[in-house]
Amino acid sequence: MAEENGEDVIPKYFTETGHCTDEIKLLFDDGQVLFVSENLLTYASPVFKAMFDHNFIEKKDREVKLAGKKYDDFKEFLLCLHPAVQKEISHSNALCLALIAEEYQVPILITRCKKVMCGWLRMSLKEDNYIYDSDNDLRKHAANCLLILHKALECRYADVADEAISSVCKFGYGVFSGRLRLNTNLTGGSMVSGRTGRTCYITAADKDVEKSECYDLFEDLPEDIKYKLLTERLIVCDSNNMM
Repeated sequence: MAEENGEDVIPKYFTETGHCTDEIKLLFDDGQVLFVSENLLTYASPVFKAMFDHNFIEKKDREVKLAGKKYDDFKEFLLCLHPAVQKEISHSNALCLALIAEEYQVPILITRCKKVMCGWLRMSLKEDNYIYDSDNDLRKHAANCLLILHKALECRYADVADEAISSVCKFGYGVFSGRLRLNTNLTGGSMVSGRTGRTCYITAADKDVEKSECYDLFEDLPEDIKYKLLTERLIVCDSNNMM
């Protein structure tokens, strides 16, 4: 790390020109630009390697137009690739990185994204006790599982999608329809639900149904996935393993 006036200075990776002799400009729809080594791109991605090995116009112009890509997401992607940074993949960036890593065929990032997504699913279930403090808390975790399912389907991660479906179906359809609520009267405001504690939930009346992000995410799923979710939900319900 460089020092300036006795203070550490964090290098501005990819945002300043002139740091490599094989520089490529990455151009975004909003006019922003990133500067990156051609070698870094070709070592990491067979898609970029093919682009530069076959004398595409990008090689001649030293520019790649990334139409439809988000500047911040692609910068995050590059920071995860940079050997001096190797930024961690976490809940905050896994979903935006997964599609980029898949599109540009970067196996190491695909593996890391899938690992984070699966770990996130397991954490959202809070398998030890299924403890949730409010309706919003319950729906937040259900929404996280649905977001992961959407991304897994988009990236064609069949293994992650299957795990997401197994996680989502444990919340029950009522969570997504807005009808199922935590019965906080049972515990004086804090909700603790065990695997056999379906009596800890109440069904809201029609006038009290609230459509949420959770509801929208469920409704936006392909019909075959919704059918699979509801089918697996019945199996989970029969096994008394529903939240």
